[in-house]
Amino acid sequence: MLGEIVAAGSLRGLTGFPDEAQRLFVTANEVSPDQRLTIQKAFQRHVDNAVSTTINLPVESSREEVAQAYLNAWRLGLTHTR
Repeated sequence: MLGEIVAAGSLRGLTGFPDEAQRLFVTANEVSPDQRLTIQKAFQRHVDNAVSTTINLPVESSREEVAQAYLNAWRLGLTHTR
């Protein structure tokens, strides 16, 4: 079964795994940029130190999509300018 997961790269769509497990156990590439920013906002509220994070975007993402991710982070208060 582990080989099947490794080959697929995800639990999504594999038979033998409950829907709840497929929903909870996701890879970084299955988390949308907006979901990742929401997670970061929730985490950052409880941390006093600087936090560096990564948003995984598909290789074919446009400049506009990258810019939108930055803009959304700014709107959520996740950026700091001096």
